[in-house]
Amino acid sequence: MRDNLGNPQFSGRPEFARGLLLLDDCEGTCNWVATGTGVNFAAAYDTAAAKTGLKGLKLSTRPLTPAADDTCTATRLMSFPESGMLVFRAAAGSPDVTKVKSIGILLQVKNGSHAYYAALIWYPNTGLVKYIDAAGAEITVTALTATVESLAFVQIELVVDVRGMKYLEVAFDGNRASLNGIALYDAGAFPDRDAALLLQVVAIGANPAIAWFDNIYAGEFLNI
Repeated sequence: MRDNLGNPQFSGRPEFARGLLLLDDCEGTCNWVATGTGVNFAAAYDTAAAKTGLKGLKLSTRPLTPAADDTCTATRLMSFPESGMLVFRAAAGSPDVTKVKSIGILLQVKNGSHAYYAALIWYPNTGLVKYIDAAGAEITVTALTATVESLAFVQIELVVDVRGMKYLEVAFDGNRASLNGIALYDAGAFPDRDAALLLQVVAIGANPAIAWFDNIYAGEFLNI
């Protein structure tokens, strides 16, 4: 995989390296596609969501007639990774974790015949962090359990092998756990070949929920 090929030779701008699939500091044009429950959900760059720089990506569920389990999801499409390793890393948080049921990251990988999914889902009110197994069930990663305060940013990371369609490892808030060899969820036949990153916030009750993301990276390098 890419990390075993030696140090990458970067140009003056690192996003030109072929192993960097997405490098988003959330400072320019917001090209994330938002979907969600009802209307007026939003995914946009916002000053309040910044960990570094001027802006971060803010996801918010609908503010009018909010309900429990309302969602807002932001999606970006990417190239299929050449080396077989796909790494996602970002800073994530919320201005009020008491209104958030979960904050999730989802990798969708389509290899030209099937679509596969990997996910890491954080439940801030219980401290639990879960992944989705081959059957689509949520499984707790005990080593990653941690409660986090409102307004805090934590690092979240998901690493998968998109040739074997298996997990490699996950990390959250300074803890790391191996999921090596655990199969990704197979969603069935799909003709396209690409990858997608989905970020999601789910409301815990009848109040709008907000999640923040910043310094978003997806690519083939683990040590970057």
